[in-house]
Amino acid sequence: MQQELAKTRLLTLTGPGGIGKTRLSLQAAAEVASSFHDGVFFVPLAQISDPELLVPAILSSFSLLSKAGDPLSALQDHLRSRQLLLVLDNFEQLLSAVRLVSECLQAAPGLKVLVTSRAPLHLYGEREYPVPSLGLPSSSTTQTGAAAGSEAVALFVARATAARPDFSLTEQNAQAVTEITTRLDGLPLAIELAAARIKVMSPDAILARLSSRLSLLTGGARDLPDRLQTLRGAISWSYDLLEKPVQRLFVRLAVFHGGACLPELESVCRPAAELGVDTLEGLTILVNHSLLKQHQVGDELRFSMLETIHEFAFDLLDQSGELELLRERHSQSFMVLAETAAPNFTRTQRRVWLNRLEVDLDNLRSALTRFLVANVPSAALRMVGALWRFWLMRGHLQEGRERATEALRMRGGTASERIGALSAAGGMAYWQTDVEAAQTAFGEAMSMARELGDRKTLALTLYDYGIAFSIAGDLQSAIALVEEGLVVARELDEPGVLGEVLSALGTLHWFAKNVDVAEPLLEEALRVLEGSDQAYVISWALGIRGMLRQWKGDFHGAKDDLRMTMQLFFDDEDLGWVARQLTGYGSLALAEGELERGFRLIGAAEAVRVQSRTFLAVPLELRVAGLVDATARIGKKRAEELMAEGELMQVRDALAYAKEISPSTVSSAASPALSEQPTSSSETLAPPN
Repeated sequence: MQQELAKTRLLTLTGPGGIGKTRLSLQAAAEVASSFHDGVFFVPLAQISDPELLVPAILSSFSLLSKAGDPLSALQDHLRSRQLLLVLDNFEQLLSAVRLVSECLQAAPGLKVLVTSRAPLHLYGEREYPVPSLGLPSSSTTQTGAAAGSEAVALFVARATAARPDFSLTEQNAQAVTEITTRLDGLPLAIELAAARIKVMSPDAILARLSSRLSLLTGGARDLPDRLQTLRGAISWSYDLLEKPVQRLFVRLAVFHGGACLPELESVCRPAAELGVDTLEGLTILVNHSLLKQHQVGDELRFSMLETIHEFAFDLLDQSGELELLRERHSQSFMVLAETAAPNFTRTQRRVWLNRLEVDLDNLRSALTRFLVANVPSAALRMVGALWRFWLMRGHLQEGRERATEALRMRGGTASERIGALSAAGGMAYWQTDVEAAQTAFGEAMSMARELGDRKTLALTLYDYGIAFSIAGDLQSAIALVEEGLVVARELDEPGVLGEVLSALGTLHWFAKNVDVAEPLLEEALRVLEGSDQAYVISWALGIRGMLRQWKGDFHGAKDDLRMTMQLFFDDEDLGWVARQLTGYGSLALAEGELERGFRLIGAAEAVRVQSRTFLAVPLELRVAGLVDATARIGKKRAEELMAEGELMQVRDALAYAKEISPSTVSSAASPALSEQPTSSSETLAPPN
């Protein structure tokens, strides 16, 4: 804070109520007091709402009486030749008087002003310092020492010990205390109020009651202002300072879960048309008053509330009479987002769209739940059809299957909507090797597509149904169905559909060891898809072609195909395909006689496959050419040891090991989480569309 004050004459500490602005200003003032010849003066303004009383309050801090004449002139005369720091605490309700601060700074060159406020002053030369929440422990922290090292837990323990001297942080309560401080967003006031409850409640009991934070978090120190004796009072203080249109916007924002991006905010809240305030203007005011947080998600601005503030706003929304209207708008808005994203899950920008839906996962869940509960089958079926690849690729597969089952139980919806949901249900069942469920769903979708007469839908459902037979081991039926789909696909002017069906048929023939049939199908698929943005299908065809090339002894060509596909899937955080490519690299290493390297890579691939939470049960010996012979050469025990070593590799390291490069050269475009634990889909041999 000393450095911040050194850079400016006007420093404003901003943040929501309870974040610790006053405490930080007092600490900062104490640290720099010796630098000011004429001292530091603290002016509490929380009890003042009339701008006319600002100057008298400051004069009072200097023990000066406001005499007849102009109080501002008297203040300026007093400050003019002095070198001092003036701390103005809780300025937010006096923002209309900011001109007085500017005039004092102009009159007194030796003056510096430190302000605490829930909104910046917007004066020339002002430097704003948003006060951060206290540092939180890692979400996985369970050990006492690690938890105690965080600022938030340290404050909880200090206040809890003050309330009950025999309290201490232990292995038994560390997890509960960690979760309490996390759910309270690291807000010092909220943590202090929660810790005060330790007199009558255990940490586990406090945590259990945090679903209603604002009722629990009361009873602050009696020497605090009333607004700081309860968390509700602290938030209400900021809310009451807003103009009515901005208050209504604030309340409407509570319909979102975890915030939202600007298009959805505008679609749902519609402030310009209904509230009398422009969307961005209202949002900017709320950010300035520390009631909203703003950050960038891709190319979008995203706005969110601390959970404690969200609870306050939702209580008001529940009382407003607008809750059901806004829930309807919210659900429709996020259905549009899901359907906009869905076509991009197999294209070059799929990582952008997957990330976009990931940040709105709670909003998407809420929207689909509303459609299911309110019995709106058309919308529920459409959302299932749109979201299934997202669920698959980002590790929400079991949840997706359950929601698809609920939606398909509903009566209604058009034939196209039901086909989309059936295809989704079949695809997710396929990835968990639930053969019966996959065949049932795909078979029903195919029958409906025949009746509907839509050739594109029929081509894709024939391909899906065929793939379901392939995981049951019936390659003959699978090939027959996909060949029928190919006839239909050739009649369409849809390169993406044709390329996908060709890739599927080439894969099935490769499984059947019909190499002379598989190779031209894969080459045709790549020609059809050349220049398109169908990155997923292109990489699939390249991956299978790489396996075929390896079988033919073209190791150089196989490496080229693997190299072209691996980075794409890694950058897109598609861990299922990363697992498949690692398996390919391992298989290739075995074929080239690099047995130790090969078995390590196979172990790394198996770890990624298991952690990605799908269960495509294709035996390892079918996925790795030459595995049996290689195991016999190196010995079963040694092979198992090497695979165990590979299982311990982090994904980024395994990729570097596969490509024989340094881990530091692996693309930084991928999420850092990929260096720790994979979170997306399983590997695939022939993914359904």
